[in-house]
Amino acid sequence: MANLKVFCASALCATTGLVCAVPEVVTDVSGYVTLTANDPGGTFSFNSGANWSDGAAPSGDKDYIIQKNLVMRIGGAGGVFAGRSLTLDNGRVKTSNDDNSTATINDLRIYGGRLEQSTVSSTRNIDGNIHVLGTASNPSRFSGSSGRIFRIAAALHGMAESVFKVMMTEEDAGSMNGTPFECWINRNNLATYRGCFRVEAGTSSTGWGRSVALCTSSLNNLGAGDPDANTPVLTLKDRAAFYGANAMSFANPSYTLAIEGGAGTLGGRNATGVENYGVRFGGSVKIRKSGSWRDVKNVAAGDSSKNKAFVRKSNQWKVAPKIGAN
Repeated sequence: MANLKVFCASALCATTGLVCAVPEVVTDVSGYVTLTANDPGGTFSFNSGANWSDGAAPSGDKDYIIQKNLVMRIGGAGGVFAGRSLTLDNGRVKTSNDDNSTATINDLRIYGGRLEQSTVSSTRNIDGNIHVLGTASNPSRFSGSSGRIFRIAAALHGMAESVFKVMMTEEDAGSMNGTPFECWINRNNLATYRGCFRVEAGTSSTGWGRSVALCTSSLNNLGAGDPDANTPVLTLKDRAAFYGANAMSFANPSYTLAIEGGAGTLGGRNATGVENYGVRFGGSVKIRKSGSWRDVKNVAAGDSSKNKAFVRKSNQWKVAPKIGAN
């Protein structure tokens, strides 16, 4: 593998989430097969030589890289990426494969690149291993639009500086609505991931509400957390949401939350929507508001029959109506 050079993205990219013309991390690509052009609709370099620099389908003795905001598509039934590794260095992968199919990439490395759920009203599954190498200035991005679901069954790998960002796909901003894009983290990453998650729904003036959501059934799926509780493991921005499921108890002080701009929503979710689902927010959980950490309020200790969503309004935390009723 080529030597890597750490870089900082522009302030514009960090604040807007756009994949901008930032310098690539990998400056010497001589050891890689590179993507040379975008995959148009119906072309899938995931398992063909369509746009790879060597003209051949991926093979297990080669490393592959996508840069310059180019797009590789996954099609058909998904399947296993046959290359030794795939690096997204300001590059993108779109999941155009069949509904509910799985794409497996056994060594996926994401710097300022992005995995994109690109098919309307559908579910896509990602398996394998994902190295979250993006940072606060240029995070590893996972995007989609209203009504789309990403299920990440891949093992996450990352250090404390790693940032996994869930966001809307910019090109679909005009079609976003109250039905969220859901990104589910479905594997226990306690032993492999020490980074954090950012969930951003858009500017506070859009009115989309909970249109982008991170979802999981266990806090262990979010990794090791921060034992000192100094760094938020999860940040919700501009009315983004976090949904738990399967009797999850959010009561470990290593998992702290921050909410930036607008409001954030915490709730339970299953296949039928946001409802009581055995999720408990309480115990030692703290939320950071206006620079200080505060305990979650109004949740009875040990009461697993209710789940409540909290929103910030007029600088106060309030329980959202219609969520958490018996």
